[in-house]
Amino acid sequence: MGLVDSGYFPASTTPYACRYHELGHAVVESFGIRSYKKDIDRVLQKFGYGYMNANQRKSALSKELSLYSTKTTVPSFQDVVAESFSEWYNSGAPRRFCEEFLKEVGFIDI
Repeated sequence: MGLVDSGYFPASTTPYACRYHELGHAVVESFGIRSYKKDIDRVLQKFGYGYMNANQRKSALSKELSLYSTKTTVPSFQDVVAESFSEWYNSGAPRRFCEEFLKEVGFIDI
């Protein structure tokens, strides 16, 4: 089983997704590095998750985006942006969390 199939990386992405992942990091740097925890929580609450502790958030992100997106970064959740870019620009069928999160943080406007 590959890393995409196992859920470690976003669904339906190809090896080229790493380019978009790194682009996500570059966009974060250009807008100013910050924590995305509150943005993630707002989107997950729209999905019916309610208020979550750290383990519940990790489980939800693993389901809605990827296990890799839960990787610890400082400030927190930089890889949620990167993994969302990876899925949005590479998968051909980005899931709802990806779209809602990128809209929430102002990186797409559709």
